[in-house]
Amino acid sequence: MEADYYILEKCRLCNSTNLEVVLSLQSSPISDEYLVRRREQPIYPLNLLLCKGCGFVQIDCVINPNVIYKDYIFVTTSSLPLRSHFNDYATDIIEKANLDSAMLAIDIGSNEGTLLKEFKSAGLRILGIEPSSEIAALANKNGIDTICDYFNPFLAGSIVSTNGQADVVTINNVFANIDNLREFMNGLSVLVKEGGYVIIESSYLVDMLDNMIFDFIYHEHLSYLSIKPLEKLFVEYGFSLVDVVHVDTKGGSLRYYFQKIADSENRNVNIEPWRRYEEQKCIYSAKTYQAYEARIQVEKEKSHQELNKYAEGSVVGYGASATTTTLLYHFQLGQKIAYLVDDNPAKVGTFSPGYHLPIYGPERLYQEPPDAIFIFAWRYAATIIENHPEFTGRFVIPLPALTVL
Repeated sequence: MEADYYILEKCRLCNSTNLEVVLSLQSSPISDEYLVRRREQPIYPLNLLLCKGCGFVQIDCVINPNVIYKDYIFVTTSSLPLRSHFNDYATDIIEKANLDSAMLAIDIGSNEGTLLKEFKSAGLRILGIEPSSEIAALANKNGIDTICDYFNPFLAGSIVSTNGQADVVTINNVFANIDNLREFMNGLSVLVKEGGYVIIESSYLVDMLDNMIFDFIYHEHLSYLSIKPLEKLFVEYGFSLVDVVHVDTKGGSLRYYFQKIADSENRNVNIEPWRRYEEQKCIYSAKTYQAYEARIQVEKEKSHQELNKYAEGSVVGYGASATTTTLLYHFQLGQKIAYLVDDNPAKVGTFSPGYHLPIYGPERLYQEPPDAIFIFAWRYAATIIENHPEFTGRFVIPLPALTVL
């Protein structure tokens, strides 16, 4: 029987054993494992490690991906901001990579194909790679050619033999979820043609630290990306970093443009300032994370002080996502929240991971009005409050600093 998880002993980027725990969070269940029926769920360690060899940041507990993704239900069309984002994203890629209708665009971790739809509309040949069987089936049903599998060198070779090498490969909020990075890079080397592009978009480590987005740390996200270690890895496989673009998604992300080319003449002049910026932010120093942990503890205590003002059962949570699980567990709020509400119909009628809080639609807020709403989806607090002008109780926004409205 395949093990559910293992504890990382070597850096997945450089194989160094010189790993230091720089942030310890409360152990938690799989963050997005919302249940249709309550059942016991395992709790896994959740600690952030800093590699002293290359500066790569990663978590210690690696859960078998078949355990995480077997019932995965998130689709990008459930997020209106993401749909708009991918429209702009596709336009940017087509322009910067000089893509035309004769070229092949492949999206790894393609979900139901939101980005690929934009490429298809522009006349490109497209192919998705998505491990979730239900989501891959939905993509194919909607006319987005999708392979249901995990990406690896064998699959890359099969794709090339059938479709030829890719002109551009996009990897959006997926690269950070990959355990065996070197196997993955071997696959990219096979898949991408000379002069072709690999474009990664992922939450940026500096923004995670600056903006108090610690709830973005959960077991699905194995790695926390920054320029220096990522560029080092890609150079080893014949790719040059030619551009970096900062975007607002996930509380602050970077879009990395890697080109399969030996020289770096095409490199954008804005990359060097980003390298200096990372050094100035001291993201490769353990002291930075110690200060971060202290800031998190302050906000945890402030949340408890606020919620202790309300009667038992009179506080509910808004937001039922993966980040909710990290925040709920690390702040130890399971006994203080009566239930959760969420705008995503796929989450309504389910129970939260571990604590098994019931999930309702927003209409529940007006059937039995609570005294306060604790906004777990705090990055969207302004929109949530704007959408509920009739609510007469208090809104509690826990991060980046506790605010009560």
